[in-house]
Amino acid sequence: MAGLLSIALLVGWLAVAVWIAKQITATVKNSLLRTALAIPLIAILVMLPVADEIIGGFQFRALCRENAVLKIDAEKIKGKTIWMSINPENKDADNTAVRIYVTRVRYRDVATQEDLATNGYVVAKGGLLIRSLAGGHEIAPLTIFPSTCTGPGNLPTSEKYEFKIEMKVKGTTQ
Repeated sequence: MAGLLSIALLVGWLAVAVWIAKQITATVKNSLLRTALAIPLIAILVMLPVADEIIGGFQFRALCRENAVLKIDAEKIKGKTIWMSINPENKDADNTAVRIYVTRVRYRDVATQEDLATNGYVVAKGGLLIRSLAGGHEIAPLTIFPSTCTGPGNLPTSEKYEFKIEMKVKGTTQ
């Protein structure tokens, strides 16, 4: 049922975009020029409801390149027992077109509390259109796929760099 409703909304919006483009280009006498102006106008109008997600997608990918990467001191961490500190957890990224959460994970030496590695993950949420259709709830975006990115997992990282993870919960500390 939701799929049919989505298709109906898409077709309806396309019809509205065509109608608006015809109204705007109606004064152009040359039919070839009128068509040449209407086609890009229709494309812009069709994308308008998800423009925030399109812009947010570029911002999301930039944040992924910056934050969802493993930064590790391979020599120092080898043979150590570490614990993971999550800080901040699901922090809102500043100045983005859609809501984007950024989380940093620190790998800290149990004995010295020294940061030996960092990793992170980033999650994008839907824009204004999808939030409106979902009754104000945050759900995955329509145009950003995948809407999450992360560095390598904890277990593969610990095996590759030969360290142990202490599984006691330490909380979120700086």
